[in-house]
Amino acid sequence: SLPKFSDLTMPELTTDELSQRILSCRLLDNKQLNQALSKLGSRNVDVEAFKSSLLQNELLTNWQLTRVIDGHKKGFYYGNWKVLYMVGAGTFARVYRSVNIKTGDVMAVKVLRNRYTDDMLTRERFMREAQTVMKLRHPNIVPIHEVAGHRGRIYMVMDFVEGQNLREFVRAHGQVKVMTTLNITRDVCAGLAYAATQRVTHR
Repeated sequence: SLPKFSDLTMPELTTDELSQRILSCRLLDNKQLNQALSKLGSRNVDVEAFKSSLLQNELLTNWQLTRVIDGHKKGFYYGNWKVLYMVGAGTFARVYRSVNIKTGDVMAVKVLRNRYTDDMLTRERFMREAQTVMKLRHPNIVPIHEVAGHRGRIYMVMDFVEGQNLREFVRAHGQVKVMTTLNITRDVCAGLAYAATQRVTHR
């Protein structure tokens, strides 16, 4: 009888196979890979040791390495932005911490989900949102610096803000103190009020 699907396992990648996938995804170049392997003393090093070395030396992130191993070939770059890892996901878009390969700047890149690639209404709304907010500069509004397309995927580049979002903050703290709540509300209202003076309404 045929084996059950649950009994089947994918063969482990070899170090050479993993290296080739990393190269084809443009996450590292030949020089960087050779340096990583030379630190381990051989190209015939065990693949687990190779993976550990890549992570420990911060040549790849866990997110990048996992996607490469899973066979993904796209989604590592948007324009000049190299994705480091995903920081959030919503109905319409995913947000990634990313680094500019030319300047080294670290920003958040918000990418419209692949399922909306052919949805012109959603694409136009996403572009309009980005272009509208690009005009706004206020301490309580995350600035957007760029909006563009890459191989059919639309993305916007904004400041990367460390910390929790409001939902996570409330979950972590439970009942929030009155003064904290008032301070947060004041800051939100300040951003909305400024946007209103620029004829931008948050819906």
